[in-house]
Amino acid sequence: SEFFNTVQESLRDDIILSIARLTDPIESCGIGNLCLARLASLVPQDEFPKLHGQLSEKLSALAEQCVVFRAWRNRSIAHNSLPDDLQDDPLPGFTVPMIQAALDSIYDAMNLVGVHFTEAHTGYDNVALFGDGDRVVQILEYGYRYLQDQLESYTDPPPARTKAGWLRRCLASVCTRRAWLSRRLHSHTPRYPDARG
Repeated sequence: SEFFNTVQESLRDDIILSIARLTDPIESCGIGNLCLARLASLVPQDEFPKLHGQLSEKLSALAEQCVVFRAWRNRSIAHNSLPDDLQDDPLPGFTVPMIQAALDSIYDAMNLVGVHFTEAHTGYDNVALFGDGDRVVQILEYGYRYLQDQLESYTDPPPARTKAGWLRRCLASVCTRRAWLSRRLHSHTPRYPDARG
């Protein structure tokens, strides 16, 4: 649907922007950037030649991986290229595995430095999130079923009440139950079981 397509595009653009920022040069227009290149510059080559060499190698490979994402950031997300320019030189395509590979390379570069100095590995990809897309669909199903309950309770509205007014009353009742939906969201024992389970 249009809603989920909008959510997908927003998440995609946010990830691409984050990758592009991390792979920015040390400075842009004379202003310093907080990026991986700056991290590499803070590792003294004379004191840590092996680490500096490994990090430089990883960042070079990462730069090649991110050419497509930087093109999207520069020509579509952060700036709008003219239609004629895009027609003559269309944006390159990319896939979810390409995004994941770039993120994995970023994790590796960060952990290369982290493990060297702290002897601790950070699981950047192990992020605890409450719910996922399936959970969103499940909550929408709860809301729909609750709306059906409300409609069934008004199956015989008084003649003076118009159909539009009747529906407004049903929807208003649903809106007043936002707390109910919130409790269902944070509960693992919802009133309505998962219809697909």
